[in-house]
Formats: sequence, structure tokens, C-alpha cells
Amino acid sequence: MTNGKAVGIASYGAYIPRHRLSVEEPLRIWNNMFLSVLKEQLMISERAVILPDEDTITMSAEAAKQALSRWGDHRRDFNALYFGTCTNSYDSRPSSTLLAEALGAECWTTCCDLQFSTKSGTAALQIASAMVSSGAMGSAIAIGADVINKHVAPGTLQEYAGSAGAAAFIVSEAEQEVIATIGPFTTYTSDLSDMFRLSGERYIRSGGSAVQESGLGFLDHIGRAVERHLSRLSLKPKDIDYVVFQQPFAVVPIALALRLGFGMQQVTQGLVAYELGDLGSASVGVGLANVLDSAEPGQTILLASYGFGAGADVTLLTTTENIRAMRRTGPSVEQQIQQKTVVDYATAMKYEHKYMKVDHALTAWS
Repeated sequence: MTNGKAVGIASYGAYIPRHRLSVEEPLRIWNNMFLSVLKEQLMISERAVILPDEDTITMSAEAAKQALSRWGDHRRDFNALYFGTCTNSYDSRPSSTLLAEALGAECWTTCCDLQFSTKSGTAALQIASAMVSSGAMGSAIAIGADVINKHVAPGTLQEYAGSAGAAAFIVSEAEQEVIATIGPFTTYTSDLSDMFRLSGERYIRSGGSAVQESGLGFLDHIGRAVERHLSRLSLKPKDIDYVVFQQPFAVVPIALALRLGFGMQQVTQGLVAYELGDLGSASVGVGLANVLDSAEPGQTILLASYGFGAGADVTLLTTTENIRAMRRTGPSVEQQIQQKTVVDYATAMKYEHKYMKVDHALTAWS
């Protein structure tokens, strides 16, 4: 940060549901899209499917446990937990307090939920970094998680990509354990209802194809934020080793990279949407985790998120020598991508409760 202590990521973890749904399955049922458009133009092949007992809380707990395990002897010794999502399990109850207890935190731990945007994960990271940098907290956990798949309507384009996942990062000021320093953030914000979900409604709506096709959302917001951030740091695209962009479809970060002057070699490692779909608030977090799984010391990572109606966050991370000594006891992102069970459309609908049943059974068969 610019006006406080230098802070960075001390550990990280990611969780991806094992079950997957190929784009061929909803296409077989609805026949509302061309397979070539999905795979070759939008660049999406599969998405994650949650189990009936999985949600943003359970996935976040797994990602955070992985991060704590990698952190080692400092397990549970964190002062704050910030949880970002736009698909919280509760409408009027925090999930961060549940997560803190699940992770064995003390009752003096500061907890906060950050909601209603797919950049909630980077918002959590930004707040965690600021709190640690200011000296208010010694260490903090920032989590981004979403179950977009539960909130996209059957028979829509979003159903092909709407996915689920979680990413957790431990932010610390301890120089001897930071594996990647976090620089200042640049945020570009405007009120754009390209996607939204009204109170009491389950499914995310689109603000219209004209808004999406114009690029006013992802392309315009992230583009402006990235250009300003690089200018602030007197850097050019060629000075960056990796870029990780928000990715509802895999084509989005590629289009952004080419538009902003980055090359394919810079964006490829952070790409996860082709095999996992739209992870929402976990999108850039899982992409970042995938980069950290193989990054070398001294490499720079540009992180840029986008949240519908909330703008874009951009920051720059630089890996340290400590990344080589990281205890990578948990599975890598690539291992989780490969460890999968493919299900059919009916199973996905059942697991994601797309067809609701009565609240209370009257008999054993109802």
C-alpha cells in the first residue's frame, strides 16, 4: 500500500466443485445455441456443478482451510475475515461469522460480508490489505466465492457458463512469510445495470444484449482501470509477467489482453473459465491461485476484476523468494480442474435445486 506498511499474500487456497456439466448437455435439452459459438467464440466447454449441500460458505471454508494449512504454524492466528460474494446463502445474515467459527478463529476476530457484486472478492482483498497496512490488523483472510450456477435460469445463455468456486488469501505484513506483495488499488466505478438480481428473485437478469455487446461492462471498465493503473506505476504491458482478468467466458480476458497490449503468453496461465465457467467473485481469485501455483520469484501479476453495477478493481502483485518455500500441501488449481466427475443435465438440475419442491413433506413420498 502507499501510505502504510508493505503487505502481501502469505498464503492462498482455492476450491472447485468436483462435478461438472459440459456445454453439450444444456444444448441437448434446449437447442438454443450453436456448439461452435460456445466452444470457439465464447470459449466455454464445461462448468462446475455444486452438490446439494454445497454453497458459498462450505466452499469458502475449504478454500480457507487450504490457505491456513499452507500457512503452517500460524494456523487460525488471523485477526479479520472479509467475505465477498453476490450469491450469499443468507439474505439477512452474515456468512463471515460462520466461516470464522468453522476455521477456529477467536471471538475477537473482525468479520464482515461484502455483497452484491462479482468483484466482491477483490473488494475483500482490498479491505484486508488496507487494514493490515494501517496496522489495525496483523493478518486477515480475504475470500471471494459464488454459486452463480444456482442463480441462472434454465434455458438461458448464462446457464452454459454460470459456475461455482471459492478462493481465499491470507494477507500479512510479515516480510519473512509474504509470497507476493500487494500494491495500491485503482478502482473505476460507474452505475451500469448490465446484470442484476432484484430482491426476492432467484435468477440473475441481463440488462440487455446492447449493453453487453457494446463492451461497456467488462471491456470498458477494466480497460480504463488497467490503463490508469499502469500509468500511475509508470509501467507498460510488456513489463507485466501475468495478467488475471474477470472471466465470465474465456474469450473475455483474451479480448481484454489483446485490446490493452498484452500477449497471449501473459494471460494464458490465469485463464480458468474455459474449463470452469463463470466463477463470479472467485473468478480472478482462482485465476490468481493458478498463477501462484507455478510463479517464480520476482514476477509481476496484474489482477483486474469486474462486478456488474460495481465497476472494476485493479492491483499489481510481485512474487517474492518466499514463494519457493511455500508449503503447497493442498491440491493445485490444475489438479482440481482435472479431478472431476461429469454429470448429465438432469443431475445438475437436481443438485442445484432448479426445480423447487414443497418446504415440508406431508408423507414419505411427497
